[in-house]
Amino acid sequence: FLPEDINTYLNKENPFYYNAVGQEYVTKANEQYHQGAFDFQLNINADEKKYPVSTGNYEELKVSKNIENGIELSMGYRQAQGTQEYNNIKTGTNGEFISMVKIPVLSVIQDISQNKVNLETAKIETKQQHQVSRQNLLLLHLQVKKVYYQLLFQHEILQTEQNLLQKAEKNFDFVSKQVNIGLLPKISLFDIESQIIERKQRLLTAQNLFSQIENVFLKFLGISKENFNQNYTLPPLTSQTTLDLSLQDAFDIAIKNHPSLKQTQHKIEKNKLGKEFNELSKYPKVNIGLYTVYDNIYKEGHKVTFDLSMPIERNSYKGKDEYLKKDYMLLHSKQEELLRNIEATIKNLLQGISITKRTISMSKQEIVLAQKLEKAENRKYQEGLSQLILINQREIRTLQVEQKLLKYYYDLKILYTKLKFELGEEH
Repeated sequence: FLPEDINTYLNKENPFYYNAVGQEYVTKANEQYHQGAFDFQLNINADEKKYPVSTGNYEELKVSKNIENGIELSMGYRQAQGTQEYNNIKTGTNGEFISMVKIPVLSVIQDISQNKVNLETAKIETKQQHQVSRQNLLLLHLQVKKVYYQLLFQHEILQTEQNLLQKAEKNFDFVSKQVNIGLLPKISLFDIESQIIERKQRLLTAQNLFSQIENVFLKFLGISKENFNQNYTLPPLTSQTTLDLSLQDAFDIAIKNHPSLKQTQHKIEKNKLGKEFNELSKYPKVNIGLYTVYDNIYKEGHKVTFDLSMPIERNSYKGKDEYLKKDYMLLHSKQEELLRNIEATIKNLLQGISITKRTISMSKQEIVLAQKLEKAENRKYQEGLSQLILINQREIRTLQVEQKLLKYYYDLKILYTKLKFELGEEH
């Protein structure tokens, strides 16, 4: 089971995966909702009145559409007879066709409207949420891979404990033969039996810890222990991992990919969009309406409307403008803080990788020496020049050095995994 096999199980059916990305689907649906502001609308109105002193009826069928720059278009048919309740419209017997356009002058000039702002904001929020999903997935992979490498580490530890027990059992065979031929006292068997019991206890502890970590790992994958063990074996923790990057190269990759930076960039986009729309509040609102009707009997008719409104004190504009300026400064400050934190983290990770590699190299030399000393002590013991307690000390020392090297390999894997997370690299 290799690290890339994790992707097979982290999919939409996996609750950990879906919880990481599910909000993005919600945000995408909200974007579609705001897209509806530009849908064609069909409106049908009918009103018939029969009062004691007045009668009337009104029928209207209209298709309308809003344009992104704020223009409203509509066209349709209406028929109005008698006295109307809410208007003074009157048409010929066959009714009339009507078309209308409402033009918010400044919105058209600036090519912006509230509906457009709502839609563009929703689009930016979808992109922003996509980066949140990416960050959640990176965190999920970081979490799962940490457990994965813990599993490999504990599997290797378990093997070293098994090897230690096997050495004691081998020593027991040797001591038994020596006791049987009278070269060693029987009490020597008690000593080696005590070692075997102690090492069996160590093995049980290692097995329990391995099983617990395995349970946590399989929880993320969503498969049973039986299926996992039937289909997979665990690779050695010592498999080579390489990711040779300079600090500048790593920092450049992080700037390009890091989801936190992209989230901040999208927030800045929203700020700029809000500032662009708020500029309309600086000027009077000017709306022009053009109506055209056509009646088979009375022919064409036209109506032009003009609407102007202007806030005198402009507190709304000033307050919003100040808010957006301060928010823009805050976002840039957060962006700069993120950049510094990412750079410092990458620098520490690269430094940690370099030091750990050097430590591994020295630890390999330490293992060679420990194994030589253990072998020499065994030879001395077989020649009657050493004691069982010294053999035990040498074997434990070799075990400690081996497990220390495994811990360095584990640390290196975690450092690489954290570095990939900081680089924002997809898995």
